[in-house]
Amino acid sequence: MLSLTIASADLALKSAITGSLPIGTVIPLTSFFNLVHFWNTGAAFSFLADAGGWQRYFFIVIALVVSMMLALILRRPRANSETLVELVSELIYIRAIPAMVWRKK
Repeated sequence: MLSLTIASADLALKSAITGSLPIGTVIPLTSFFNLVHFWNTGAAFSFLADAGGWQRYFFIVIALVVSMMLALILRRPRANSETLVELVSELIYIRAIPAMVWRKK
């Protein structure tokens, strides 16, 4: 349930920002943090931004593979000492799904 809530909030926030703020908008939230609408066509920090479009599908495939692997890992029964591993795996998983959905747009 946590993963569905966080993934939904992530996609809703991205849709709200995309629908209401022009690209390049900067909104200062604190003295050290700004909300900036920027369209990244590559990966982290625009890595592969000028690669011609293949990177979009490459990262979709990576997100699918990682999501499937983490889903299999999360289905396995665990001892109480592995709850941190389970939480971290779920947090990675819930970031992979919205990233994949957003790249398809």
